[in-house]
Amino acid sequence: MRDLFPVLRVLGMLMCMFALAMALPGAVSWWQQESVWRVYPLSMAVTMGAGLLLWWLLRHHRQDGEGGERRVALKKTHGPKYGSMLPHRFPAGPAQ
Repeated sequence: MRDLFPVLRVLGMLMCMFALAMALPGAVSWWQQESVWRVYPLSMAVTMGAGLLLWWLLRHHRQDGEGGERRVALKKTHGPKYGSMLPHRFPAGPAQ
């Protein structure tokens, strides 16, 4: 279960961003005087609260998995593992 904590922490951040993204449709709804505009502030507050709660409770669980960031850095600096074998496997000549 502890393996899911970093994922839930990122989910909390995404929920906060989603709550902020609800401001634009809420403003348009208010501007056009629709009766549903009152739902937007409440849904923004609930979503932001849930996201902040997830993020705050799991803020110390930072983990990059099995060397995730280091693995990406190695692939960028050293290239693909079997890149030199590709020309031998796939010759440039016409198919026979």
